[in-house]
Amino acid sequence: MVSDSTQLDPFSTLAEAHKLLSQLPQELADRIVLIGGQALLLWAEYYLIDQATGLQYELLASDDLDFMGRRPEVIDCAHAWHAEHRLPSPDDNAPQSGIVVLNNSGLFHTIDFLTSVYGIDDHEVYKYSDLMVFGENQIKVLSPPLCLKSRIANLSGLHYAEPLQQREVVRITAAIEATKLYLIDICNSGQKRPLSKAVKYLMRYVLLSRAGVAISAAYDLDLSAAFPLSVIRSIHPPIVDEYLSRWLEAYHTRVARRPT
Repeated sequence: MVSDSTQLDPFSTLAEAHKLLSQLPQELADRIVLIGGQALLLWAEYYLIDQATGLQYELLASDDLDFMGRRPEVIDCAHAWHAEHRLPSPDDNAPQSGIVVLNNSGLFHTIDFLTSVYGIDDHEVYKYSDLMVFGENQIKVLSPPLCLKSRIANLSGLHYAEPLQQREVVRITAAIEATKLYLIDICNSGQKRPLSKAVKYLMRYVLLSRAGVAISAAYDLDLSAAFPLSVIRSIHPPIVDEYLSRWLEAYHTRVARRPT
């Protein structure tokens, strides 16, 4: 978590995360996954979402730096960062594997390591995360579809107060746009199999999930905007004509039937 301030600079938090991740040996970097708000902010900056949508990055700024990792990763990262670590006792029943306490003047004072990502199965995190470069390291980062699923799960299941609900709506909107641009990237690569996998995952486990339908109705969100249909059709018409058209109709029907 960063030090208290009235306004976070999202680019400063990204720069600080980049600095810390660049310091890890690759063997250790391979064992962690960047999750949470910084993962979404990273994709927003990567795709220049502010220019595409007018969305202000400040609305995505996060005062947390979170990783998925277990106790050995907490201890080893603390050593690499010349920091202290704290581990929960077996009786704590805490979601954290531990906390790294940084002994520096940077933005982040503590870094959380979680055993899992709320709302996402562990195997999905490892299977669908993407590698991004930090210095000479490659680090797994929640992909835009996983960011979208995570934000939906948070809004649906964590019982936020009103201000935090609106923050999550903004983050879901950003994740929708990032996912659309991510799918366009896959289309531009000309690879049909990764495209098919991403589309099927999004429809089965995000849009048509109970949480996806519920938050779409409750907050007037259109998750189908994540699909660049004309671009997908230009690369692989059957995905749109045989699957997406039917799935999206089912999604809109379920949302319309859901009480708001």
